[in-house]
Amino acid sequence: MNVNVSVAVGFAALFGVSIMNGVLIVQRITALRESGLGIDAAIQRGAGELLRPIVMASLVAMLGLLPRRSPTAWAPTCNARWLQSSCGACSLPRP
Repeated sequence: MNVNVSVAVGFAALFGVSIMNGVLIVQRITALRESGLGIDAAIQRGAGELLRPIVMASLVAMLGLLPRRSPTAWAPTCNARWLQSSCGACSLPRP
């Protein structure tokens, strides 16, 4: 797999979403602890409340990067050589 600018941007985006999700969970658990819940109850309730938003944010981030991975299915009108060099799809036949 070739690591280039596009791959680095994709990893940075996914890492950013993951860090944001972790911060949101810690913030929610802290708020629940301050409201008087025990640590176990706060963890269970906080994780349960944020499960759907976190899964949705992660899926949107991953699905948003799919067009960069599959040049023939998502961008058939673009220059294939440019797409091969930008997304690491070197196994595709060259036009």
